[in-house]
Amino acid sequence: MAQPRPIRQGDVYRVDGFPPLHGDVAKRRPVVVVSTAEMLQRQEFVVVVARTSSALPSDADAIELPDTSRTPRARSGLTRRTWAVPSSWLPVRRERLSDYAGFIRGAVLRRVVDAAFKHINKPGGPANSGTP
Repeated sequence: MAQPRPIRQGDVYRVDGFPPLHGDVAKRRPVVVVSTAEMLQRQEFVVVVARTSSALPSDADAIELPDTSRTPRARSGLTRRTWAVPSSWLPVRRERLSDYAGFIRGAVLRRVVDAAFKHINKPGGPANSGTP
């Protein structure tokens, strides 16, 4: 039996039941892993940020992700224009990550991670503290 692939920062997955964005309902949502390598080794949960194909003006820190429609060599597994929404982050159990699509790396990943950790480390608690 093949070993499951290790989860890495920048991996692109889907998570069932992600809390609503923009007033919609909880649904199966695409996400980007932002947990550091150390966090992935030591913690039971994986911290992810939501992806959306409909960024709103209120998503001031949304970061456009590479996709194959605009960058044919993109390895993200994304086929259309998509944004990471760092303010919509959530710790999830590893088993909730499904349908690995690809990965984000380099400067775009650094921007997503830095923006996410600004929200995660805000005083007053989590910005999006749904049930993991």
